[in-house]
Amino acid sequence: MFQSVLKLLIYCISLVIAFIFGKIINVPGVTLDTELNPFHALSPLVTLVIALVLSIYVQRSRDINGSASDLTIKRVDKIIDLLDDLQESVSATNRILTTNANAFPKRIGSGLKSTLSSLHENNIPVSVEYSELEIIIRDLREVLTLTPVQNDENKGKDKPIYVENGYTHYNSSKVSEVNKLVDDLRDMLFKIQLDINNSYGKKYP
Repeated sequence: MFQSVLKLLIYCISLVIAFIFGKIINVPGVTLDTELNPFHALSPLVTLVIALVLSIYVQRSRDINGSASDLTIKRVDKIIDLLDDLQESVSATNRILTTNANAFPKRIGSGLKSTLSSLHENNIPVSVEYSELEIIIRDLREVLTLTPVQNDENKGKDKPIYVENGYTHYNSSKVSEVNKLVDDLRDMLFKIQLDINNSYGKKYP
C-alpha cells in the first residue's frame, strides 16, 4: 500500500512541477502565459490530495475486506480440520475414543452455528442453511454413538458398533457411513467458503 501511494505522490508532484515550470519558463517558439494564477497552481494540488485520499480509502477497504474474508474462512477451515481428524481416526483404526465420539459432533455443530450466525449478522448470504447441516450432524452423532443394547444374541465383536476399554469400535459398514457423512459436511463447507469469497468480492471490488 505504502509503495503504491508513494508512486502516485511522486507522479502527481512531477505534474505539479511541470505545470509550474510551464507557466514560468519561456520556451523558444512557444508562446505561454507567464502569469501564474494561484488558482491554477492550487488545482493540481487539490487533485493530488483527492487522488491520495481515494487511493488510501480504496486500499484500506481492500485490506479490511481481505482480513475479514480470511478470518471467516479460517473459522471454516478449523471445522474442516475437525472433520479430517475424525475421518482419519475412524478410517485408519476403525475406532475412536468414546469421549471423542460424543465430542466431535458437538464441536462441529457449535463451530458451524457460530460461523453461520456471524455471516448472517454481517449480511453475508450463504447457499447453505444451518438446518441442512444440523441433519447431517445429527446423523453423524447417531452413527458414532448409537450402540445396540447387549444381550445374549448380540454379544461379541461382530456387531456394527461396540464399546470396549474406552474406545468405540466400528465395522467397515459403519466406517463407510461415517466417511460419507463427513464428505457431505465437507462439501457444504466448501460451498460456504465460496459464498464468502464471492460475497466479499462483490462488496469490495
